[in-house]
Amino acid sequence: MVNAIMRWDIKSDRNINYRSFEPILGLVRCYETPQCQHWAVWALANLTQVYPDKYCQLVEQENGIQILKELIDHPSPYEDIKKIARMVIEQCNKCPRPMLEG
Repeated sequence: MVNAIMRWDIKSDRNINYRSFEPILGLVRCYETPQCQHWAVWALANLTQVYPDKYCQLVEQENGIQILKELIDHPSPYEDIKKIARMVIEQCNKCPRPMLEG
């Protein structure tokens, strides 16, 4: 599985519409299955790279940044997983935030 994920283009356009990242973020917390974590962070990285306006906000709204930071600080995940998690955080930090009214 990991070998396949490593070959995927992070900027490939996937015609998928997520309303919530809760299932993916749940997989980010699967420390006993790093392959699931790898797929989950890759999916988040792909979606935030290709559709940043839509998905960076969703990552932030669903506490994804904090979950990714916890993953990066955890000793179990291997470095490729942490590298992709950092990529998601960096992409979300570059995204413009919607203006709050009031």
